[in-house]
Amino acid sequence: MNSSSVSLNRIPFDEALKRINNRFKVNRNHVNVSIREAINRELVSDFICDSDVPPLPVSMVDGFAFNSEGNELKVIGKAGPGSAYSGKIEGDQAIEVLTGAFLPADIKYVAPKESVRINGDTIELSERPEIGSNIMPAGFDCKANEIIAKGGEKLSPGVAYFLNYLKVATVAVKPQAKVGVFSVGSELTDNFNERQKVNSSNPIFLAHVLESMGVQARNLGILNDDVKEISDSIKVAIKDHDALITSGGSSVGERDLMKEALLFCGAEQVFHGLKLKPGRTGGLYVLNEKPIIVTSGNIQASTVETALIGESVLRAMGYSVQLEAISAKIDRDVYFDSPPDFYNVTWLKVYELKNEVIASPVFTYSTSRSIPFRANAFSVIKSEDIKKNTIIEALMIGSL
Repeated sequence: MNSSSVSLNRIPFDEALKRINNRFKVNRNHVNVSIREAINRELVSDFICDSDVPPLPVSMVDGFAFNSEGNELKVIGKAGPGSAYSGKIEGDQAIEVLTGAFLPADIKYVAPKESVRINGDTIELSERPEIGSNIMPAGFDCKANEIIAKGGEKLSPGVAYFLNYLKVATVAVKPQAKVGVFSVGSELTDNFNERQKVNSSNPIFLAHVLESMGVQARNLGILNDDVKEISDSIKVAIKDHDALITSGGSSVGERDLMKEALLFCGAEQVFHGLKLKPGRTGGLYVLNEKPIIVTSGNIQASTVETALIGESVLRAMGYSVQLEAISAKIDRDVYFDSPPDFYNVTWLKVYELKNEVIASPVFTYSTSRSIPFRANAFSVIKSEDIKKNTIIEALMIGSL
């Protein structure tokens, strides 16, 4: 096949999503991993508290617990952190408690140690506490049957801490995809001393985008503009990865050989070309039932194609992947000049201001390389202009 015969049949992004969901089915079983490994991984199902936590009231101070209305009490026992006094507390009796000790369910008072005078096994109150003060009630942290982590959401460090406290050793999460990233182009180099060539920088940022989505990403290096080299390298790399992403060679120019190389090695074309700006040369192929996502060498288009196609494909396959979306108020009008059936990408700087999340559009030229540090998000809007103060969905590619 000659590269001059290659053409792109651009399809609406909605149609691309339909083809993805029709082509890929969930065929990955969940995996059980330790709580530490599960942080920021997607839970398979809800985690529900099976009982009240704590199961009994808890002392918040070192002191003495009692029910008596008197001021002079006899100390009959002691409870330490995480333990409970097994006997009854009657009349003018009290027990010594340390911070974190479980209390009888009917206990009314806990007096801090510094508010009593101790004389052997007797104490005298110098200050009477209020009913219920210094006591954390049973079930305060979570009630029986309360959902504390939802399936389909990422396990946060805070929830992981609490599950570990509950002695939960492992949780079921969706598997992480291992994705390899190639740069494509004979003009590229990883050698800073080759001044006549362009540094291969795209995989650095694309790996960050993938990793922020919960994917394991690996830079596989540079593929030169040679059909056989590209084809052979793809066939080898696909064996060790769940998916591949290429950046460069996706258009119809003289040295854009990705489509030709992928068809040469026997890959199936799902689509190649999108009504998405930037992102018009994005494509999806399948080899050995594994996806190969073809993206532009332009960092703006490549980022959009990697994020949108990558999340859709990997999620359809059952992997843990999530492109973070935040609702934000746009702070100025945005106008588009694309055809009405195109989806338009707006680069954004998203930040918090006075308890609001604001999205400020970032102006750029299509060939600019500064977007990875000037913007931390983008929005995807179908053809319509955006008016100031509209609430939009910002897809995060950086920190808020």
